[in-house]
Order: sequence, then structure tokens, then C-alpha cells
Amino acid sequence: MIVFLKGCGWPELIVRRPSLLNLDLENQLIPRVEYLAELGGGDREATGFDQQMACTVEHFRSHLEFWRSVGLADEEVFRIAMVHPHIFSASKERKLKPRIEFLQYECRGHLQVSDQGPSLRKSFL
Repeated sequence: MIVFLKGCGWPELIVRRPSLLNLDLENQLIPRVEYLAELGGGDREATGFDQQMACTVEHFRSHLEFWRSVGLADEEVFRIAMVHPHIFSASKERKLKPRIEFLQYECRGHLQVSDQGPSLRKSFL
């Protein structure tokens, strides 16, 4: 497992998240790393979501589908997640959906997404 993590450019990951050593390499860790790397364009080193490694691939897919449903492309979700990795761990029904609905209603088309996350267009401000 340590060899695999070093191969991803993450030797310090074990120090930050020792609980990753409890994950099954073949059935848990590798699929999660591969899925995140796929989102990041194939770059394993760009997938520094050590907090989210406890999440399953199905969990990531579910959150990705949510973000797609509000109009974001996979690349946009990945760029936002690099700055705000909690977008994969926040409750969709309790936290994300009500906030997105509020922004969509209040901003009425003035919401734009950048690498830094959602923001209002200058014309709205």
C-alpha cells in the first residue's frame, strides 16, 4: 500500500491520514484514487482529496451527478473541489440543494462558476 501511495506522489498522505492504511488497497483505495484521477484528467498527483478518501466511488458519483444537474461540467467540479474539497462531503439534500436553489432563485441567471467557485456576475452587483 505504501508503494502505491508513493507512486501517486503522496508519501506524506500516510502521515496526515493514517486511517487510509485500514482501507483495502484493491477494493477501496485504488478505485477511489482512479476515479478522482479520471476527474482530474488522469493526474493522480492532482487528486489531493485526502479528506475525502473515506468516501466511496458511488458517493463521489452521486455528488458529481448533483453538480452536473446544476450545470457544471466535470472539469469545473474538479477545479472547485481542489479549492473546496468539502463539496463532495456536504449533504446534498440538507446543505447543497437548498443553497443552490436559493442562489438560482435570487440571482435569476446571474450566477457564474469559475475555478474559485460560484459567484455573481458583475452586472448583477
